Amino acid sequence: MGEESSGQILSHACSTTYSLDEEFLVASIRKTIIEIKDCQDVVTCVTLAEITHIKSTSNWYYKSCNTCTTEVVSDFGIWYCRNCEK
Repeated sequence: MGEESSGQILSHACSTTYSLDEEFLVASIRKTIIEIKDCQDVVTCVTLAEITHIKSTSNWYYKSCNTCTTEVVSDFGIWYCRNCEK
């Protein structure tokens, strides 16, 4: 009892460890769209969704410039960006 011990007492809390994917998809706080919409705090949200149908009767996309992402127009069969003139 009067001797010095070179050993250390180590303690640790038992916790669940997750992979990065599991932490993001399983352990993160989840909110419904309504809860996010009604949130008064500034937060960063990521939406995980499954596409079940694509409505092809309307233009939900547009052709864009590879440089500035502005919509391009067809001028005599050649696509042209009016914003960056490419």
